Amino acid sequence: MIITLPRASVLMMSFLLILLTAPAYAWQAVTVELRVDEEALLQTSASQLRDRALSMGFQKAVRQEVVRIMPEPVGEDRLSSLMKHIDDVEALVQAYRGVVWNEHDAGMDLQMQVLLETETLRNILQRIGIYYTGSTQWPYDLSTRGASPDDFARLMELQMVTGVVVDSEAGTSLSLNRSLETGWTGTIAYGSHKMSASGYDLSNVWFDLWEFIFSLSDFEAFFVDTVVLNTNGWTTMDSIHSFDTLLKAWEREIEYGKIISVTAGIPDLEAVWIVQTLSIDSLQARLEGYFSGRDIKFEISLP
Repeated sequence: MIITLPRASVLMMSFLLILLTAPAYAWQAVTVELRVDEEALLQTSASQLRDRALSMGFQKAVRQEVVRIMPEPVGEDRLSSLMKHIDDVEALVQAYRGVVWNEHDAGMDLQMQVLLETETLRNILQRIGIYYTGSTQWPYDLSTRGASPDDFARLMELQMVTGVVVDSEAGTSLSLNRSLETGWTGTIAYGSHKMSASGYDLSNVWFDLWEFIFSLSDFEAFFVDTVVLNTNGWTTMDSIHSFDTLLKAWEREIEYGKIISVTAGIPDLEAVWIVQTLSIDSLQARLEGYFSGRDIKFEISLP
C-alpha cells in the first residue's frame, strides 16, 4: 500500500487504515413462524421453542443475504440445496436485535434483525462456485468408479449447487473414485493445474476440488476483471470514506474493492482503488450515475 502525503497527517493515515480493515456486515430483518403440533408442544419447553425459532431465524437471514449479494438470481431449488452445504450458519451471525416473541397455541412467532458477516459468506459462495455460475454453467468432464446410484443422485445435486455441467470435451476434468475402505478420492485438472483430495464425505471432497479451480487466476480472469479506479476532486476524508463504503455496497458491480492510496494535493484529495468487477460496463455506468453533478473526476484503467 502506498500513501502519498506531502503534508504528514496522522489523522489521515489512521482514517485510511480504518477503511482498509473495516469488515463488511449487513443487517437482515426476518420473521419466523414456528408451528408445532399439540402433542409435541406439550413436551417442548418455552426455551426450546425459542432456541428452535432463533436457529430458523439465523438460517432465514443467511438465505436472504445470499439472495442480496449474488450477482445473478438463484432458483429456489438451488438456493435450498446451497443452504444444506453452509456448514455453520451461526458462525456468520455477529449479533441480533429487536427480538419480538409471540407464543401461542400453535407454536411461536419471532421477529428480529440479524447482523451477518457478509464477506465471509461471499467467500463461502465463491468456494462452492455458485457465486460465479449464477447464470452460466461451467463445463467439465467427469469420470467415476465405485459410485452407487445414491452417489450419482448426490453428484447431480452437487453439480446443481456448484453450477457445472458434464461435457466430455471440456477443458476441466474431474475423476472420483469410491472405496469402502478409504472413502472418496478425487482429482481435478484444468490446463497445467491439478489437485487431489480425499475423504469419506463426498461433499467435502467435491467442494475442496472445485475450490482449487475457482481460486485459480486463470479461472477468476474468465469471470472477473481487475481494474484501477482513479479519482480526484475530493474535499474531505469523510467524503472518501462515504464513497468507499458505498462502493463496497454495490454487490452486483463490485466483487472486491480496496483503497490503495490517498494523495493530499492542492486544493483537493486524490484517491485510488483496486476493484474487481464482474462487469466493467456495469461499473462504469454505476460510477457515471453516482458522480454525475459532483465535482469529482474518475477514470477506470487496467492495473
